[in-house]
Amino acid sequence: MPGYLVRTVLKSTVRKGVFTFLRQLGDQPCVEGAGDLSDKTNAQPCRESVALVTSPPGAFTQEFYARVFSRAPDLRALFPEDMFTQGRKLYELLNLAMGMLGNPADLVAPLNALGRGHATKGVLAEHYPIIAKALIDTLGTHLGGQWSAEYFQAWQDTLDFVMQNMIEGALEDAA
Repeated sequence: MPGYLVRTVLKSTVRKGVFTFLRQLGDQPCVEGAGDLSDKTNAQPCRESVALVTSPPGAFTQEFYARVFSRAPDLRALFPEDMFTQGRKLYELLNLAMGMLGNPADLVAPLNALGRGHATKGVLAEHYPIIAKALIDTLGTHLGGQWSAEYFQAWQDTLDFVMQNMIEGALEDAA
């Protein structure tokens, strides 16, 4: 696919809101245009839900990646053979991001850079909703009866913001 067409498709994906794709992946309702974190009320439910995860980090990340690879087996090739370090990076990144959620503008540049880095490893725009859905489902499973519609909505909005900024970062290098 020529570079121009790839950029056009990716830009269209960002404009539509990547959570639109989640409608096809799960049974939870998704919000059109989610991802505006200017309302900082999303930060607290995300922080609370991560704090409630009591399973060891390895168990959480192992289940998360199992979900990702079961939904998109082709993604396995983008990851190292030994997933221990990758799982630790994910868990540390989640905890770091929780501290920055109250100031979404501070997240834009790091997310753009993360998106550029992921693009060099072969991550495509259509991979982000799969990963987001796996993260939401893993959180829901680990929280069990504590998982709520408020947590779901907060994570949906937050991950849409994350994905949009990572995809935009990837597009910067593709332009």
